[in-house]
Amino acid sequence: MDAVVIQPGVETAESSVSAVSWPAVAAGAVASCALTLVLLAFGIGLGLSVMSPWSGSGVSATTFKIGTGLYLVVIAMLSSSIGGYIAGRSAVIIGIEFNVQGRRNALKTHVLPHGAGAQRC
Repeated sequence: MDAVVIQPGVETAESSVSAVSWPAVAAGAVASCALTLVLLAFGIGLGLSVMSPWSGSGVSATTFKIGTGLYLVVIAMLSSSIGGYIAGRSAVIIGIEFNVQGRRNALKTHVLPHGAGAQRC
């Protein structure tokens, strides 16, 4: 194992290149929001198809609530994962290792929609 020795009085140079590729982060956030909207529209159609205005037919209210909650959790996880993947794969900055850069962009993609004040785009 090699030891790193830093001499006092010698300044280390910092890179002038940003460690975050903001266009890649924006692309991941847009993809995440678009996938969320598509899956929500699909879920609305699915939910309306299982409900019935007549008593005794269709699913119960408890089953509907549990199914809706699980579906929304799956939507959030899936869209955030896809958005983070797109942000991580589209980040190309020379001089920074891909894995580190991709993780930073993926994290920013998960934070960007929530940091802008939106609950879920």
